[in-house]
Formats: sequence, structure tokens, C-alpha cells
Amino acid sequence: DGSVGTLAGSTSGFADGKGSAARFNAPEGLATDSKGNVFVADTKNNRVRKVAADGTVATIAGVAAAGFVEGPAASARFNSPRAVAVNGKGEVFVADTGNKRVRRVGLDGQVMTVIGGTAAGPTTGPGPALNISAATLLADEAGRLFFLDTLSYQLLRADLPKKTCSDGNLCTDDSCDGETGACKHKASGDGQTCGATLVCTGGACT
Repeated sequence: DGSVGTLAGSTSGFADGKGSAARFNAPEGLATDSKGNVFVADTKNNRVRKVAADGTVATIAGVAAAGFVEGPAASARFNSPRAVAVNGKGEVFVADTGNKRVRRVGLDGQVMTVIGGTAAGPTTGPGPALNISAATLLADEAGRLFFLDTLSYQLLRADLPKKTCSDGNLCTDDSCDGETGACKHKASGDGQTCGATLVCTGGACT
């Protein structure tokens, strides 16, 4: 009917919780996933937040202090993140604007840089060497990211690198997650090799 209501938030600050009990500080970016969750780039809190359909807000990555730290989401640090995007797998990508990076919050709860990080680099070319300042972010089903770069005044497209496995990882290429390089054995592949001595049974190496 066109009515507008508050899903979450009240005054400026930081608090997880439900509805008006939650607080944000200058949030700038929004994205949704297939489950109806809303993800927020909580810019001045240096955090990424998730808002469930019932208005419950939880922090999924970041801490209060600005900085740059990779690794577990609970201890990772961002610097004024301004945008978020979610792909079909549910991975969350963050325009970590103050760090001149785009970073991924993986399904395993790990935060890692996927694009950027070189202050003196170009704005196009191999992702790890880029000097970017992403202000908006979109992810598509083909594994690409699109973002507006405030340094070059351009709309940029990034094809995220694919990783491959080998038997040295106790994993074969056909059972490897192309995004993370992790073993991803399928139950339908019983009998396929899982390294030199193991086989895949019931979706696991045994």
C-alpha cells in the first residue's frame, strides 16, 4: 500500500538487537540475499551487519576500530566500508573504501581481500595490484563484481580469480570449489580419487 515502516535502527551508535534496539552509525550500503536478509555497510562503525526479516540485527564482520586485518570475521578490521554485495552462494563482498580494497566475507567466516590494496597501482589490471576506491558494489551470478571507482571516475568490472585443486590437496579438480580452492566432494562422485590413497564415499574422503 506504499506505507513505510522501520525495520531496524533508531539513533546513531552501535548495538546489535531487534528493531529499534539496534543502532547504526552513518550506514551507506545495502544488499539482500535470497533468504530475505539485508546486509548493511555500517560505515562509521567499521562493520558489516545483517538484518533478518524480523528486524534482528547482528554483526557478521568487523570491530569498532578502523584498520586492516584479514582472517576471522569477528576480529577482522575495515576502514569506512561503504557498500556491500551478495552473490548467489551467500558470500558477502565489502567495498572497504578506506583501505582501497574489495573484500569477501566467506561462508567459512573468513575475511579476505579479492581486489585492490596497492596505493600506487593502476585502477585497472590484475586485481591484487589495483589502486581503487569503490563506492558502490554489485555481484552477479557469473562470479563478477561491478563497482564505481571514485578515483578513476569509472564503472569497473572485476572477474574474480578461480582457484584449482590438485591431488596434493587431497582433492581432484572436478570436486574443487573454484572460488576457494577447497575440496568439495560430491556424494554422486563415489569412487572418484581424493588424493593418492583416499576415495570419495558418501561425499567425503575416506
